[in-house]
Amino acid sequence: MSVMIRGVEMPSGCNTCQLHVLCFDYYVCRAKKLERGGYLDVDDEAIAGRRHRCCPLVEIPTPHGRLIDADELSKKLERHRDMCGDIETQYGIDTAIRILNNTPTIIEAEVSE
Repeated sequence: MSVMIRGVEMPSGCNTCQLHVLCFDYYVCRAKKLERGGYLDVDDEAIAGRRHRCCPLVEIPTPHGRLIDADELSKKLERHRDMCGDIETQYGIDTAIRILNNTPTIIEAEVSE
């Protein structure tokens, strides 16, 4: 699961990020928990003022419209197309599906494990 925090700007580097903390004598990223335990070491990036290459933060362009589950909408359109007997309506739905599939993705899909 992910969290979006409204009104928070994308930090320019680990040094300006509110999620980096000093842990003993080096900086870690509280947003990036490691599989083996602990958090991502961002000490070099925090000191240099740059973002770590594994930074989990994703910028959402603003302004933007509603963010919907486009995959689910595509499935619903396909089901509707398959039930429809009118060839012109089927063509229109196919066109809508093509447009939907060619629209840029803002946030990548997350899959459950």
